[in-house]
Amino acid sequence: MTNPFDITYLTTASPTFGLYAWAFFAFQVIGVGAGLYFAFGRARGEANRIRKNMFSQLGIALLVMGGIGVFLAVLRLANVAVFSQRYWFYLQLLVELGLAIYLVYYIRAVYPRLLERSQAGRARGNARRETARSFAGQTIKNGSSETVESQSVATTGTGRREARRERKRKSR
Repeated sequence: MTNPFDITYLTTASPTFGLYAWAFFAFQVIGVGAGLYFAFGRARGEANRIRKNMFSQLGIALLVMGGIGVFLAVLRLANVAVFSQRYWFYLQLLVELGLAIYLVYYIRAVYPRLLERSQAGRARGNARRETARSFAGQTIKNGSSETVESQSVATTGTGRREARRERKRKSR
């Protein structure tokens, strides 16, 4: 067997597939299948917005990279002169390794920060809602609070600004 990294081996046109080419082709078909699953299956059922975006983007990237690999394989099997050289598969493999390295970086460094920020924002929103619920129905006068019987703070049909003004007028 010849050296797969020799320049003459890489630039020689060969429409037939060897062991490496069939393995690469199978890898590309699996990539297309995984891309379809992540983009249209897994991402659709995800409730968390951050995870949904990640799965969708990962699926699209896998779909595109796998599709290009399958396209290159079909061109090589069709014996298109320029694309039947072996270095196209190696270039595609290098691009996919770069994508895999970026994916590992994203999962280890970026994704946890996004989840943490999302959960912190959700916790802040829950705290605001709880504070608003605890103050609903209470009026604060001179540092003491007294409950107000289910009075409407603002009349129906007015905006938020008007409701705040009315609340200020009542607290004076």
